[in-house]
Amino acid sequence: MNLKEHWKNVEYFDVFVHFEGEDTKALLDESALEKLAKLKFKNNFKNMQFKEYPIPGFNSSKEEIEKINAEMARILRKSATIFIKIWAVGTDYPISFNMEFTLKTNDSEIFRQEILGYTYKSNFEDTARNFISHQMEDCAVKFFEARGEL
Repeated sequence: MNLKEHWKNVEYFDVFVHFEGEDTKALLDESALEKLAKLKFKNNFKNMQFKEYPIPGFNSSKEEIEKINAEMARILRKSATIFIKIWAVGTDYPISFNMEFTLKTNDSEIFRQEILGYTYKSNFEDTARNFISHQMEDCAVKFFEARGEL
């Protein structure tokens, strides 16, 4: 399967924001940035949907569990993940940081951007928000180009 066919099969997405380091967690709100990332996803990937996994109940029969497992496998074959990692050291100037944005499936990576930098505490949240916003836009362009839709 070529790259275009591979990415044409993607129907579902996960979007994750992950912080590394205690300083990062002290400086930024992970939940707020994940909400921003999901909003930017919705704005830039109009006809795509978030991944939802079927979950078996406690009293599910063996046949129901097998059916749910088959559905999960189908969803995973048609899924991609946007993973945003933010790491910082320092709580005042200079705050050194690394921000990484990746779009991949289980067997292919189409987009990866990473920046290293330093900033003031007062600018760090805006830097993270701008990184997420700009990378989501660039990622959408690469995704739809890979699908042959741009």
